[in-house]
Amino acid sequence: MLPLTQGVRVGQLFANPNVIDTPPYQRTFAWEVSEAGKLLDNILGAMDEEVEPGEEPDYFLAHLLFIDPDRGAARRSGWPLSRPAMKTLHVVDGLQRLTTLTILFCVLRDLDLAE
Repeated sequence: MLPLTQGVRVGQLFANPNVIDTPPYQRTFAWEVSEAGKLLDNILGAMDEEVEPGEEPDYFLAHLLFIDPDRGAARRSGWPLSRPAMKTLHVVDGLQRLTTLTILFCVLRDLDLAE
């Protein structure tokens, strides 16, 4: 039996040519500054932790669950993130974290462009 889950780094998720869509049954983005700040504080705290030389700090973002609307739940190794073609994925769990990270990445990009 193939694994039901596969760990993927956030950078890989954003680097692949995927469209992440919000299905109509999902609630809208509702996090306030305090929730977003807590996520950022947790990530920064993980980056400050001591790691072995040559290793990168790691932070478990918790589960993000996506469904391939054309195939149902992704249940095989090498799920849509490993395919080169553009794929639409519906976010089922993790929308608040994913949206917050997207906003953060956009702010960091804009700050970098401003310098």
